[in-house]
Amino acid sequence: RNFYPTLSSMTQTQSSKILLLLIFAIAFVINFVWEMWQMFAYEQFAASLLQASLICGLASIGDAVYIVVLYWLGRRITRDRRWIAHLNGRRILAIAGAGLITATLIEWIALMLGRWSYSEAMIQIPLLKVGILPVLQL
Repeated sequence: RNFYPTLSSMTQTQSSKILLLLIFAIAFVINFVWEMWQMFAYEQFAASLLQASLICGLASIGDAVYIVVLYWLGRRITRDRRWIAHLNGRRILAIAGAGLITATLIEWIALMLGRWSYSEAMIQIPLLKVGILPVLQL
């Protein structure tokens, strides 16, 4: 007896949950690598690899959740679970715009609250006064 269901034997709800978990997992890994790579551009550089991994891991969870929510919203708006496979200029612009606005707001609020600060290595967007690396990330 096979205990692992095939995609064809799953309900739409089951396959949707698996897709969301897959998107989360991929987003987490990509964002974790990016977070670790950009640590040099922040003042509060972690004292150890473990500390850096914990800080970047938590940030990556938030980033992955954001990406899952973005996918889910796109699915609801388009009523198409494969909407991401049918990207056009308008959809790409909407995704990029949402990422730019969200990343800028998160960075701006975090900087104002003193959650983190940039080192001299961080290139900042002149008018927005936020780092370019976190904005490019989302």
